[in-house]
Amino acid sequence: MTLTTPIVNDFDNIFPGENWFFYWKTASSLWEEKLATTDDFDSIVIPLNWGFHSETGDKFDFGQDKPEANLVKLVEIIQKLNKKVSFLIPVGPAPYLANGGIPYLLAKEPSFYHQQVWLSLDGEKQMHKMFSFYEPKVFKGFQKFITTFKNYLVEQKLQVSVLGFSPFFAHASKIISYFEDSSPSYEQAFKRFLEGQGNKQITLKSIDEERIVHTEFRRNLKDLYEESFKEIIGEYWDGKLNICFLGGSPHNFVNRSFGKEDELGYFKDMLQVCALNMLPSTVLLGQERSELLQDVSKSYFVDILASEKINENFYEDDTPLIFSRLNLFSLFIQPGQHFQAIWQKSYSPLHLLEQRYQGTYLFLEHTKEKYQNVINDERNRSIHFFLAQYFDLDIFHSIIKLFMHGKQIIIDINNISETFARKLEAFFIENKLEVQKVNFHTIVRSVSLGDGQIILYSSQPLEVLDRKSINDFWQKILSLFTFKHPEVTGDSGVIEYWLERSPLNSELNFESIRRVTLCNVVSYKQKATIKFPKSFLVLKIVDEQNAKVKIDNGVLDIAFSSKGSVSIEFGFIDEY
Repeated sequence: MTLTTPIVNDFDNIFPGENWFFYWKTASSLWEEKLATTDDFDSIVIPLNWGFHSETGDKFDFGQDKPEANLVKLVEIIQKLNKKVSFLIPVGPAPYLANGGIPYLLAKEPSFYHQQVWLSLDGEKQMHKMFSFYEPKVFKGFQKFITTFKNYLVEQKLQVSVLGFSPFFAHASKIISYFEDSSPSYEQAFKRFLEGQGNKQITLKSIDEERIVHTEFRRNLKDLYEESFKEIIGEYWDGKLNICFLGGSPHNFVNRSFGKEDELGYFKDMLQVCALNMLPSTVLLGQERSELLQDVSKSYFVDILASEKINENFYEDDTPLIFSRLNLFSLFIQPGQHFQAIWQKSYSPLHLLEQRYQGTYLFLEHTKEKYQNVINDERNRSIHFFLAQYFDLDIFHSIIKLFMHGKQIIIDINNISETFARKLEAFFIENKLEVQKVNFHTIVRSVSLGDGQIILYSSQPLEVLDRKSINDFWQKILSLFTFKHPEVTGDSGVIEYWLERSPLNSELNFESIRRVTLCNVVSYKQKATIKFPKSFLVLKIVDEQNAKVKIDNGVLDIAFSSKGSVSIEFGFIDEY
């Protein structure tokens, strides 16, 4: 079903974004001609279309009947063009595919979100109804498809990597999984889950308890799909991604059905997605996306993919001119926790970070690998936020290690357990560390050792403060650290994002090279101002499009016309 009549653009349909190639949307005889036009990166992402290779879920076509299903030919063409191949397989409903990707005869039970059938629009404004992955036949069919695909790779001796991904969408400052479901299939599966508890039969006594059990069940089944996929695909496994599809929410579905674009909303969603270290994708937007949105999304997509070391060949080369996201702040959560419930409270630092340090903060799950990466990275000058109420021994020892390695840490000690309160005080006493105190809305304590610094505060007294007082509090806290960052102010339609890279040999006076890109994502004029401290030196202004820049005495004034953008590179002298 098509809700509107789109202008056909073959390139957008086949290459919908982020270097994805929809092989089933063009004749196999044209594959080489189309693929030869892609020169941005040396890897091509091939999202596998389960339903295209099997209508029944029982028999599979890999070129026997449809030439466009011949993956061997496709891989050979890509490798002939000196590009690498990564197959991408959705573990859950894929909003860009008919039936969410499920073969026609297995698509029996529609998936529901808040009692409404899941619907999505792809880049051609084709409407797709998605079907439940909680149906037992779908799980068995998925296993059979992955097994058949794995055997096909082995038989054909294809040298490729295979990535799994979980699909998400953004809505109302939340990132929501397409695995969310309230269909009859889900309810029946949940009932079987409760019945299967045996002697541990769950009795749901409250709405909150029921919500927790539902969340656990969804996570368990999602993990079952992912673990089964990983086990079956074996040596071809190259990792799992979390991909958020811009324009994929039910709210976006309604707006896009009537031709209403929300470019500003897409940009804001993308920054939020990247803060979670998830991959943003514009493949649903087609011609709705601007060139600017496409370029920024592709930059983030490739950067996050490379930073996760899932596919190290996504960059064209290893020159130091490659920029990556600037990360000034890290907010830690435990695996499985939802960041909204933890860091979006009115008194948290997140509101100031969104306002003053747009796009420079990151949510990180607490894992030993993440901590070790932070410790090993000597250039990491992030300020790390923790909530003491979630402390366990592993987290506590990791924080001490970070501190001993010269890292900067802020801890909310509200609701800290007596055990860890004593451990923290014992650590200060045993190491003869001086504790400095100041009273500013709440008692703030500061402890230093070499370059390392810990700030302790309790958020409880902040709960009654207004927004301005809370922002003033966090500005004061951040001033206790020596880091510097330019102050960007702009009209509501201006989006900013920051990148950094290592200096070249000719730039060794600088700790790093930082680039800010400012984009006017609305169709009318906007203004922005950048005030930068003496530790930042303007090196060059690049990619000026519909924008004029004036610089005077440490201030950059920028005037944007419609859809204007500009990038400014600074040399940063670390005073830390």
